[in-house]
Amino acid sequence: MSARHISAKIFAAAERIRPRMHDTLRLVIVMASLLLSQTIWAQETRETTCAPVDVTSLRDRVQLQCAEEVRDAGENVRLFVVPAADADFANRFLNTASAALVGGRALVVQYQGRSLLPGEPSPSCGKACRLVVAISIR
Repeated sequence: MSARHISAKIFAAAERIRPRMHDTLRLVIVMASLLLSQTIWAQETRETTCAPVDVTSLRDRVQLQCAEEVRDAGENVRLFVVPAADADFANRFLNTASAALVGGRALVVQYQGRSLLPGEPSPSCGKACRLVVAISIR
């Protein structure tokens, strides 16, 4: 067989495969887009106003309990938490939340939607906890 004949056969085979490759590529792109959109939605930062009723420092986290529940992902959320492993932020969070509690001020809490701490923090927190990314006194 000549090189020209082999090249023609390879080209013909590639032409037959190309439509299937395009369909497969489209499917991969759609699946990746769906996965990415779900990941982004899960990590979406949300914001709520909180009238603090309790600030607790535990071994594994600092948590803030609000007077009003927030509806998030079909759950009633009242606890906002910062892991103790992030010591600097946990300390700032504790100071800010405590100052608002003592001063009778409201807080603006930014948190990750549908997020929990890694590994179920405790039965008292459960799925109703949200991971705080920012906090400020109003």
